[in-house]
Amino acid sequence: MRALVIVVALSVTAFAARGITAWIDYGSRTEKATFYGTIIGDQQVWPAADRIAAWMHETAMRLFPESPYAKEHTEASKRAQD
Repeated sequence: MRALVIVVALSVTAFAARGITAWIDYGSRTEKATFYGTIIGDQQVWPAADRIAAWMHETAMRLFPESPYAKEHTEASKRAQD
């Protein structure tokens, strides 16, 4: 049996225009999304952390529906609906 290595990461560049990239590496595939900030006056406003966390959660659930993580969150969702 071959083990699957999954890498979950965030990358923040020094250049605001490049944004924050979140990605999940699994096997030879990568799913990633880039979230951009906004510059208002002299302040840089980054996207809400919950948007990045929501993307990582939804992507993990879609890619690994049989994983312990997905099962735990699916069961928790069912309990919350009861």
